[in-house]
Amino acid sequence: MQRSLFLGGGIGYVVWQGTQHNPNVLRGANDVPRVPAGTLAVLGDLKQMSPEWLRGVSMTGALSVDLAEMMVSFDSDRCIVCGLCLNACPYQAVEILF
Repeated sequence: MQRSLFLGGGIGYVVWQGTQHNPNVLRGANDVPRVPAGTLAVLGDLKQMSPEWLRGVSMTGALSVDLAEMMVSFDSDRCIVCGLCLNACPYQAVEILF
């Protein structure tokens, strides 16, 4: 399944279907999914990538990180209180208030 792609300003590879992969969704005549179909597992060398092209994003899109500007954005309407951001933040800068 290995195909090369542009990944963060460098060369990346599709190495496997992602963890939320759903091959059984409605597809168009060209076999492109017409609804969200999941994710791909990609592999690349961070040393070849550029912060200009990289964004860290949560599964729901609630938390995004602009690595070029070193800025974090949070959208409370998209947050599902999964807690993944708590475990991922190396600075313990995330707190969930109920």
